[in-house]
Amino acid sequence: MIRTLIVDDHGAVQRGLARYLATLPDVDLVGIARTGAHAVRMAEELAPHVVLMDLVMPDMDGVDATRRILEITPDARIVVLTSFPDRRRIRRAVDAGAGHWLLKDADPEEVASAIRRAADGSSHATL
Repeated sequence: MIRTLIVDDHGAVQRGLARYLATLPDVDLVGIARTGAHAVRMAEELAPHVVLMDLVMPDMDGVDATRRILEITPDARIVVLTSFPDRRRIRRAVDAGAGHWLLKDADPEEVASAIRRAADGSSHATL
């Protein structure tokens, strides 16, 4: 099972992702964080294999959260899931250690594929 943590400050996104991940036989949703700081605490406690990371959140953005999570749990893999196709922001997340990124309008199958590839250790963070 791929232990997965959702990090997003929008309830509708959280619930939609959670419902979709519940349909995947190889994914175990271990938690949902609403802020970057909360994500860091949860990652330390829950040791997820994959973190689905939003980039724009209150109190700590996804870039800083990515960096901090990977300092604490270096085996975690980060998949950025963002609404903003801002290449500079995505590049910062990749530089911080994110191995994959998707726009939030991606097909659910693309999200599942990114989670699986990240869990397998592959990187696909091209810009």
